[in-house]
Amino acid sequence: FFVGAFATFFYGTRQNKESRGLYYLLFLLLSFAFTCYTTMALSHGRLYSNQPVISDEGSNLVITLVSIPTSPPMFYARYISWAVVTPGLLYALTWVHAMPTRTLLLVLSLDEMMIFLGAAAFFFPSSNPLKW
Repeated sequence: FFVGAFATFFYGTRQNKESRGLYYLLFLLLSFAFTCYTTMALSHGRLYSNQPVISDEGSNLVITLVSIPTSPPMFYARYISWAVVTPGLLYALTWVHAMPTRTLLLVLSLDEMMIFLGAAAFFFPSSNPLKW
């Protein structure tokens, strides 16, 4: 992502003024995706559940919360990335193909709905018939 973002930026500086904005948009989207995926690679941006651990230290009872990654893992950084990057990419595609604004709004709405429903599906139990 990092190399692709800067290659897109420098290629965009050599384009005519009408299409430079598209390349700058792609640079921002690739930079954001790079940041999100780097965050996940460094074990951040992940959902954890806090489990109490009770220990007896002499006459004191100590309760501590231990953060345990959910199983299966739920990387919320991925959904944040998708919610930002895919609408930008869809906007770029509709701009290149000169689609009407109404079509763009429909496509962006369906995209965001798909991402939201995918994230919400994580919280349904595996035995739910809506989850396969």
